[in-house]
Amino acid sequence: MSDKWVDFLRYLALIGVYVFGATILANLVLRVRRLAPTRRTLAKIPEYALAWRALSRGEYAEGLDLAWRAYEECRELTAGRRRNALACCEVLLGTALQEAGRHEEALVYLRPAEATLAKAREYDGGIVRGAYGAGVLALAESLSELDDRAEALAATERALHWHVRHGRRRHSMPSYHAALYLHGRELLRSAQVTEAARAARTALEARRATTSDPDVIVALCLALTAEIAVANDRPELALPVAEEAVAHSRMLSAAPAAHRAALAEALTIHARVLGALDRPAEGLAAITESVELTRKLAEELPDRYRSALAARETTMADLASSDNERTR
Repeated sequence: MSDKWVDFLRYLALIGVYVFGATILANLVLRVRRLAPTRRTLAKIPEYALAWRALSRGEYAEGLDLAWRAYEECRELTAGRRRNALACCEVLLGTALQEAGRHEEALVYLRPAEATLAKAREYDGGIVRGAYGAGVLALAESLSELDDRAEALAATERALHWHVRHGRRRHSMPSYHAALYLHGRELLRSAQVTEAARAARTALEARRATTSDPDVIVALCLALTAEIAVANDRPELALPVAEEAVAHSRMLSAAPAAHRAALAEALTIHARVLGALDRPAEGLAAITESVELTRKLAEELPDRYRSALAARETTMADLASSDNERTR
């Protein structure tokens, strides 16, 4: 090969290297530019991170107060710009309202936030993506509490679809396990019992593979599994699972309201199972404890637990009536 061709090939190789390097540099510049807005705005609002921490500890009153302050500060900072940052604060506020049981108010913030974040394309280290996932779960919870079954089920499906984007890593994510549990619960309420059982089993297996400590998601999945067995007219199969749900819930710390709520839910399911097995006296003892727990929770968060208390008091009255008839 002549020197002329060698020089020509060397020239082409240099052009290729320069083009490749320029492409990488351009992508890095674009990522940095996209990274800046949301992260930079939220870094100026210390209440944002503090509110999420308070909610994770079950301190809902403090979390709600911090969330309101973060939202107001973000509105002032953005002034209609950097919509993703404001949407993240809307998710935070909507989640705090949902945890407090103010579901209709929560939807006011969660709906527009989800619509905005679903279209976001920022490289922000996961802030926007994480806010979207949290927002969809909170939206599903609020819709479920408001008895909007179709939309609640659709929201859980969107939450699961979002987690699938994370690939195999999703199997160790608590939010994925929570989404599976919520999906199973909504499937059961929509009378799709077989699909609900599959979702509950998947959630339980995934969560237990991640942690061996007492866990609120495990407790809720066990209670849901027992409820599904009752819906399948198999209370004899539901009984050991319901007993395990109660035992597991008792191992949880009683400090967070969510843990006490899980125990109250497990006791309620246990009472229903015992009632279905024609053991109303034992069922009455379980539902009485559940009602006592729920009353205390309703004193702390009346908006969230008032309806649950009414439903459990009705169950207690029914079991008391059955027990009286049995003893006559």
